[in-house]
Amino acid sequence: MKERSHGPGGSSRRAIALALCACLGGALMAGCGGSSGGGGSSTPSGSSAPGSTSTSAGGTAPKTATGDGTQELCVTSLVSFGLAPVFFEGYKQIATDLKMKYVQKIASPDGNLQSAASNIEQCIQSKATAIVGIATENAAVAAQIAQAAKAGIPYIADESGSPVPGVKATIWGNEWENSAKLVGYLLTNYTTPRKVLVLKATVLPVVRRRTTGFLAAAAVEKGQIQVEATAELDLAAGVANSATDKVTAALRANKDINVVVAPWDDPAAGAVAALKRLGRDDVAVLSYDGLEPTYAAMRTGQSPIAALAALPSEALFNVRKAVVGQILAKSLPDSVNALCTGPLVTKDNVPGKGSLTPGGECIVSGKVVSAATLKQQAAG
Repeated sequence: MKERSHGPGGSSRRAIALALCACLGGALMAGCGGSSGGGGSSTPSGSSAPGSTSTSAGGTAPKTATGDGTQELCVTSLVSFGLAPVFFEGYKQIATDLKMKYVQKIASPDGNLQSAASNIEQCIQSKATAIVGIATENAAVAAQIAQAAKAGIPYIADESGSPVPGVKATIWGNEWENSAKLVGYLLTNYTTPRKVLVLKATVLPVVRRRTTGFLAAAAVEKGQIQVEATAELDLAAGVANSATDKVTAALRANKDINVVVAPWDDPAAGAVAALKRLGRDDVAVLSYDGLEPTYAAMRTGQSPIAALAALPSEALFNVRKAVVGQILAKSLPDSVNALCTGPLVTKDNVPGKGSLTPGGECIVSGKVVSAATLKQQAAG
């Protein structure tokens, strides 16, 4: 595959793609009141099997309306894979720092929304101080979110779709800008047209935004970026395995494909396995999020994972901590929207061994806030 650092017209094409996604992202925020992860099938260390709970408490908590007199942070999720374990550990640390009881509930590996609704109802019954819904389509659990609001329990929608009545805080990765960065990478690093396979997971709100954002940005440059095929991942079959099968089938059907866009780390790993199976060292993989196994592969300089639109783990952690802290202090505004953006990671700027993606910034209720400032706010 022929690469370049900055080919003729590359900067202008990238600017077009970025401008388009910025406009679309702005329209999305205006329409939704704000704007973001989910891979493999592993359950995080310390977490429970789908539908069950795990708890941890840090210090002595002030008395609340919960059954045992402690303040409770009830974290629910549609999935247990990808960045979800990182989010769980982050919220668990937040609960410890704020002297809260931590309860975690996972729906099911295949994204069972009925189970997700049941988990939220259990949080309400336990009289949680706050409920977090991760990677769960808000519209599908709108009745349960309304129940929480009626009970006076703030609901935080984390990577979980457009807000519905009752959502107090919406936290997203900026998937429009992240997708535009990947399109910009293709425009500025290759001289020949890219023939792209896009992997999808429609059940996950964050992935829908990634797919839509990438396709919208790519459409601006039809001559340089041509989407040859899309393929829906089977979450129940195991994401990495499903990605391997889908990529293998697509490349056998269309040997011109030379880029695979994966929606997060685990499908990216599955795509890499397919390329090895087929002996295709001419295909690049682009992805999102950024977990240590992906970064480890990129550090070798020989991985087919060429670029990754990283979620800013540090910035997102501090937004979450600030929101939960405001709930405890009863100072949370009527509506909070946070849209967080991380860097484009390539082999030239991979984070150090064992590191999550540092830095980043968030648009919080219309104001751009750096990771450093978010850290100060979270500590305050």
